Amino acid sequence: MKKILIFYTPIIEEIDKYSRIFHSLIETNITNQIFVVECKDGGHLNNCISNYNGDSYKCYLCSLKRDRLFKNFKNISFLNYPEIEYENYLITNYDELKSFTYRKINIGLGIHSALISILKNHRYDILTNNILLNKVMKTSKKTIDLLYQNLSSNFDEIYVFNGRASHYNAVVEFCKYFEIKYKIFEIVADNNKYLLNTNSSVHDIETFNNDLNRHWDIEKPSKREKIGKLFFNIKKLEEVKFIKYNNYSSFQQKGKLPDELSRLNSYITIFGSSKNEYQSVKGWKIIFLQVMMKKLLERFAKNSAT
Repeated sequence: MKKILIFYTPIIEEIDKYSRIFHSLIETNITNQIFVVECKDGGHLNNCISNYNGDSYKCYLCSLKRDRLFKNFKNISFLNYPEIEYENYLITNYDELKSFTYRKINIGLGIHSALISILKNHRYDILTNNILLNKVMKTSKKTIDLLYQNLSSNFDEIYVFNGRASHYNAVVEFCKYFEIKYKIFEIVADNNKYLLNTNSSVHDIETFNNDLNRHWDIEKPSKREKIGKLFFNIKKLEEVKFIKYNNYSSFQQKGKLPDELSRLNSYITIFGSSKNEYQSVKGWKIIFLQVMMKKLLERFAKNSAT
């Protein structure tokens, strides 16, 4: 029988999907000894990545879903985050933040990643956002302290969601440091499926490349083209069967181009990729995207001139 530790740290906006995945993880490990780390009604992990402002309603919703999820499972033991107060810390630049360690564990990259995601800006001002930075830092420190308190339990596997931002990443870095097997689960578009990686995350560049090449190699050329077209076609729709896409921001109007574009006679649109999720992940410098973008722009400029 294995000793399994699972962190219950849902993303509130996707809490129903998250709960289904969590239920599946528990059932998969039903014959093992399961320990779940929970945030008790927001009092232990206040200002988590999913509720960085400590909204009481989000805490209530999280607790409600948690209680419903666990009421039918009798073989679970629960762990709570330590009640420790942390002093605020002044960090003045990105390099200092990304190399920041707590009890020998790097938590700076996860904090940086969280702030990028929250602020939707990979060039955010650190000093202006010092209060937010310390909120996120507190959750990472609490996570590390909890793991140290339970290090002697010798867990065989530790499960955590996402593995990239703040306290999610703190778990991964702790496991790497102590060579503990970890598994990262992630939500996907299909409600009936989820990703589960062992000792690597979906954001890891080697894992990403291997998965991409593996799926490419197993498909027939005709199927590859069909899948490629399908990707762009379904992106035009809000819902296709069981997959739901939210492609519009609250300030966008469906069927209408931005005013800046509507004034032009012609224009070229390049659909790039967001830097948010990969800006603070080791190995990702997005150089290949920058090179490709430069070549595309040069080609378009040359064709337009002729």
